[in-house]
Amino acid sequence: MIKKIIFTCLFIIILVCCKKTEEVKEIVSDNKSDYIPVTIVKAVKAEFNEYFDYYGRTQGINRASIKSVTGGNVESIAVKEGAIVKVGDSLGSVSLERAKLVYETAVLNERISKENYLNQKRFLESGSSTPLDVDRSNLAWLNSKGQLLDAKKAYDSAMCLSPIDGVVVLRNINLEDDISPGEDMFLIEDLSVIEMHIGIPEEEIKGIHEGSIALVTTDIYPERVWNGKITRLSRRSSERNLTYDAIVTVKNTDGTLMSGSTAKVRILGNSYKNIVVPSEVVLRDGEESYVMVAKGDKAERRVVQIAANNSEEIVISSGLQEGDTLIREGLHLLKDSQDIKILEGV
Repeated sequence: MIKKIIFTCLFIIILVCCKKTEEVKEIVSDNKSDYIPVTIVKAVKAEFNEYFDYYGRTQGINRASIKSVTGGNVESIAVKEGAIVKVGDSLGSVSLERAKLVYETAVLNERISKENYLNQKRFLESGSSTPLDVDRSNLAWLNSKGQLLDAKKAYDSAMCLSPIDGVVVLRNINLEDDISPGEDMFLIEDLSVIEMHIGIPEEEIKGIHEGSIALVTTDIYPERVWNGKITRLSRRSSERNLTYDAIVTVKNTDGTLMSGSTAKVRILGNSYKNIVVPSEVVLRDGEESYVMVAKGDKAERRVVQIAANNSEEIVISSGLQEGDTLIREGLHLLKDSQDIKILEGV
């Protein structure tokens, strides 16, 4: 009986030991399979053209607003938006007869004042006038010339004369409107050349200069690209937003571009021939940039130096060699020297 009990106890001990052995094997097996699945991409040496994207509003290179000087009633309108006009063309009329009468009166007054001044000078030479009379007549003539200039400005305004060659981009008046002095009537722009104002951040200004090439697209014509350049670049950053103001111009030969459109301006910067990698493989840790390199079945953390970048690619100046295997997907889960498994065909 005792032998049977001893045998049973030994059998139970053996079973427990076998079970523990299997559990240990299972744990070891699990540890061996504790890897991170990843996809990879090769580091390659390639040409890289640096570019920066900005947004601005299109407008003609030359603009002029026709304002009403004296106000009045809109008697006629000769043009519509989109009309091509030359300098001196009349675009309409506002209380024209009144302005004409004031102008003709000013012309006669200036002529009479001038003649009186000249006569007073002759009288002074003959002794029949005094220096004070000459000065008074000269002052009257000067005042009449100022009045004539004001009357001419008001008369030109009443005729709505275009001050430049261009296109009527905006008309603010309608027939029979009663308008006030200083009110805008027409906006004329020279659309033969289009300009856009952009702000270039301090960290992107290096390598950009007057003459830098610009590629312009608009929301209206997203598939068409206009070639332009920077024609003016501020040498001092704005205190408001710490950007450098720049003007980009493009030729609008066929008149397709319109004023007031939203434009995307791509400025081409420096060109590089170096290691180029997808932007998503480079991570940041404070001021440090690094990548995860696949070395066999291990991940290796590698610090790199960035020379240039855009939204899609990054140029690496040091830290990588051509042909290095970079981890592309799964790298956010990795630590240095962690086990990895490269997924084939992904």
